[in-house]
Amino acid sequence: MSSMEWMELFLPCTRWIRTYNWREFLQADLMAGVTVGIMFVPQRPELLNKNLVEGKILLCGYSFNFVSGTTSIRKVCETAKILGAAGFVVAMESSYPGTKYDPVPVALPGILITYVSQTKELIDYYNSSTKRDWAGRPTGFQATASTADGLAPILHNSAPQVALFSSRGPDVKDFSFEDADVLKPDILAPGSLIWAAWAPNGTYEANYEGRKLINQRLSVLIVEN
Repeated sequence: MSSMEWMELFLPCTRWIRTYNWREFLQADLMAGVTVGIMFVPQRPELLNKNLVEGKILLCGYSFNFVSGTTSIRKVCETAKILGAAGFVVAMESSYPGTKYDPVPVALPGILITYVSQTKELIDYYNSSTKRDWAGRPTGFQATASTADGLAPILHNSAPQVALFSSRGPDVKDFSFEDADVLKPDILAPGSLIWAAWAPNGTYEANYEGRKLINQRLSVLIVEN
């Protein structure tokens, strides 16, 4: 793409490893309690039962409202904080082509599940851990959760692909569902959904793009070598 021979083309890719395991993630004593409608009102704390949410993990569905901007990860965090939740999980309910997940600094532990299949696994666990009466009303909840250290990657058989927000990955469809142009980078490195901690008193821009982060670090490595 460049006429300069000395230039290298970097592109961010989706991760091809899993740094957590669902069974490990759901093995401690953080998750408990049931609130009807908890999946649909992440930005309306007054509609939720604080007694059931306090000290627990708030589970919310990632719907088109997040794409349209009527709700956001930040609003979910604010709701969880108002209700005294220990953390929150936002789970993707449907696939939305072209969706970009920007990193958002939040004040509570939280996770965004971007794969519908993994959301189904979590919801199945949620339902199997919920006790209900003869009418189907929830009466108790026995699911558990914990934060894994993420130091033991689980490798997949599939190769990494250029991140969708770059619109250059193999077999990526554009908004018209046509094959997008394929760009072959010189270097492909992790640049999508990178987890990190951000100090609350930070004075610089917290909303980093994965490609900016990875490009800076790889550029330094190449220059040093």
